[in-house]
Amino acid sequence: MKTLYLWVSGKDWTPFQYNELSELAAEFEARNIKLGNGCELGNWCKLGNRCELGNGCELGNRCELGYECKLGNLCELGNGCELGNWCKLGYECKLGNLCELGNGCKLGNLCELGNGCKLGNWCELGYECKLGNWCELGNGCELGNWCKLGNGCELGYECKLGNWCKLGNGCKLGYECKLGDGCKLGDGCKLGNGCELGDGCKLGNLCELGNGCELGNRCELGNGCKLGNGCKLGYECKLGD
Repeated sequence: MKTLYLWVSGKDWTPFQYNELSELAAEFEARNIKLGNGCELGNWCKLGNRCELGNGCELGNRCELGYECKLGNLCELGNGCELGNWCKLGYECKLGNLCELGNGCKLGNLCELGNGCKLGNWCELGYECKLGNWCELGNGCELGNWCKLGNGCELGYECKLGNWCKLGNGCKLGYECKLGDGCKLGDGCKLGNGCELGDGCKLGNLCELGNGCELGNRCELGNGCKLGNGCKLGYECKLGD
């Protein structure tokens, strides 16, 4: 038995239990809600645990989805949406500003997240994902190749970023994070202890690296950067003034 929260006049959000979505066809029709491929849900919608929405779904602002929800490809979520733990989103999904995702969520390739989004621990993002400014990712998150993060983003410890990722200015990474080859970090970024950067990475001006960090070959650091104790640099690395 599953639960879906729907609005009932005079009763606020009301849970409806069902085995098959077809059982709620009349309720959906009365509220102009469509599920399946190309489904559309209104603002402030609440869907229960382990819900599944088809491809091309559109959810309005401030929607809340429970644990283990699955959204198909090309889905769009409005501003301020909240997703529970272990949710899965297909490729090319778009999330608005200030969205929150729980622990263990998985996002497909080419996903886009707006400004101020928060992701829990152990989340996974596919390649070429884009995150807006001031986003926060928990511990142990993994991002695929060619991902882009805006200014002021924060990542927890033991996060992994693929090759050729780009981070904006003022980003912060926890300890023992790993970045692939060819990554670029903006000015004023801070990396915790024990972080590792692949070959050909570039760091902007005034960046700070904690103790025991390791940089691959042919890395470049901008002016005014600070390296902690015991850091190691590969061959042909360049340090600014």
